[in-house]
Amino acid sequence: MKTIDSFVADRIAGISTSGIRRIFDLAATMKDPIDFSMGQPDFPVPDATKAAAHAAIDADQNGYTVTYG
Repeated sequence: MKTIDSFVADRIAGISTSGIRRIFDLAATMKDPIDFSMGQPDFPVPDATKAAAHAAIDADQNGYTVTYG
């Protein structure tokens, strides 16, 4: 008879690593990677970036990226 612990362990073993986890693992192997996931920039957004964002929004390209999970 399986215990709850072995059932959970079997289920977990079947889950693949997420893309973001692979990115964090890759970053851990790099020297001084830049982490853009938190904090506030201390400089203004470049005008070209603002224009590209406006153009994408005007073209209704303003959804979230696809996530699986």
